[in-house]
Amino acid sequence: MERAPTVADAIRSFAEDLALEGRLGTSESYASHLKPLLRLSARSVTEVTTRDLRRLFGQRRHEIAASTLGTFHAVCRSFFEWCIEHRYRMDNPMDGVPKAKGERGEHRFLDAPQMRRLWAVCRTDQERLIVLLFGSTGLRVAELCGLRWRDIDFDGGTIRILRKGRKWQDLAPDPLVFAVLARMPRRDPVIGFATRTSAEYHVVKLGKRAGLGHVHPHMLRHSFACNWLEATDDAATLQELLGHEDGQMTKYYVRTVRQRSALRKQRQVNLAARLFGEE
Repeated sequence: MERAPTVADAIRSFAEDLALEGRLGTSESYASHLKPLLRLSARSVTEVTTRDLRRLFGQRRHEIAASTLGTFHAVCRSFFEWCIEHRYRMDNPMDGVPKAKGERGEHRFLDAPQMRRLWAVCRTDQERLIVLLFGSTGLRVAELCGLRWRDIDFDGGTIRILRKGRKWQDLAPDPLVFAVLARMPRRDPVIGFATRTSAEYHVVKLGKRAGLGHVHPHMLRHSFACNWLEATDDAATLQELLGHEDGQMTKYYVRTVRQRSALRKQRQVNLAARLFGEE
């Protein structure tokens, strides 16, 4: 593991990485949101514990609105994921910091026609592989960036993913994934980059090119989950594919898909016309 910087230096480097990717506004916003971390007694990012963060969030609940606290939670999670990618830590201490009830908004995801639009604007095999692995397997950013050629079994039709908690899991992507992989140069990492900011940059660029607005990698994970449920209605398998230890996370996708299904059925049935329409 690399020698960890101080919390202040890590925040500065995190913001600089975002700025280098052309996300100057996000860089400034995230740096501002992360300032409360400087209150912690921990000197380096390695020393920050879940207990420290839970105490800090308890204080912040009395200082800011619930929606702002939710943003603070998300930014802190992104910051510590960046620390993991740079080998300053092995885990994300935010995993043990719950969000307040009512903070979670609706997942934004791309439906099947929108995913096809994203696929249609891909110009390189690298871009196609990004869309395929995020959109058809639901990988997290760190899982995509950590994929190595030794983890790919062309004969068996599987890829081996290092999940949260340092757990390995085999997935069986569609043949189209392997067709694109076969054309890629055999250099690690498989996707051609190893940082979260690079992944976000590529996905945001594709979303804008497709006219879909701001699209980010985790939105494609949401898209995989919702499109899987609409195609299979199999929540148990989805939980396994997403690597969710807690089924509550998967239930959130189930609720989203059922709400969409209810709207479609209500429009199809058109009960008012059946009951009260003129003959």
